Amino acid sequence: MLLTQCVVFMTLVASVLNVFPQRCFVGHEIICPKSNITSLPTKLPGVITKVLLQENRIQTIHDLSFFRHLVILNLRHNLLTTFPWESINHLRRLANLDLSHNLLSYVRLDLASGNLQSFYIDLSYNKLTTFSEANLGIAAVLRLRDASWLHIRRFIHGNQIHCDCRMFWLSEMASAFDKRLQAIPQWCPEDRGPLYADFCSNGVPKCSSPGSLKGVPIHRANLRACSAKQDVSTDNYNRAKTELRVYKTDAINTTTTKLPKTEKHTSKASKTTSVNPVTVIIILDCGKVMV
Repeated sequence: MLLTQCVVFMTLVASVLNVFPQRCFVGHEIICPKSNITSLPTKLPGVITKVLLQENRIQTIHDLSFFRHLVILNLRHNLLTTFPWESINHLRRLANLDLSHNLLSYVRLDLASGNLQSFYIDLSYNKLTTFSEANLGIAAVLRLRDASWLHIRRFIHGNQIHCDCRMFWLSEMASAFDKRLQAIPQWCPEDRGPLYADFCSNGVPKCSSPGSLKGVPIHRANLRACSAKQDVSTDNYNRAKTELRVYKTDAINTTTTKLPKTEKHTSKASKTTSVNPVTVIIILDCGKVMV
């Protein structure tokens, strides 16, 4: 039986050998950086645990649900404009997702709310302008009473943030971070919030637009006049707002920049469907193949 399963695995690996350049490494892991790859094959062995395809030319990924055992997915420095966020619900072992330095204009981790308890994701240097806590998968985690931010981290620096009332929540989070940092300057509280590790390493996000706020740290952009209920992009967002007391802080006495008038923003709430995968695949140590 064991021999048969190994033969099946090796057959699956052999079926994708011609997809990747010869210098790539294919087995239980796929390691193929800087190889001008333009797409991720749809037929790959489901027992793969690591995919490292950074610095290629991949524009679109349609589905990842077959990667049931995937732990690390690195697509840094590609040309991604879309990503199958719903597929993350199938990736119960996924712990590290690097999508930095791509062309993503939106993030929908709220569609993967069932698999965010221990998750590092890097969305830095994309084309994100506005997004909610729910979009980053933060709102869902807030409902976990024993949530630890130590293993739930998001990185968003390098995006072109548009500072209007839709980003009021980020302004409050940055204010709370700044208050902690001022209280104990020698200690950066990276384990106290889902974005704090990013703030510690790269500083508080700055506004890229509108022009009057360009370069202003978001917590100094005077967004406190905004209503916290302006962003209703997902159901999770509104339900989690009552649990955001951890980020509520008193106004910081600083010189602020006047916020220009913005149009009221509304959007229809998205309905999410959770999927409970039942497929079980036994990972066998059948060796790895150099191609």
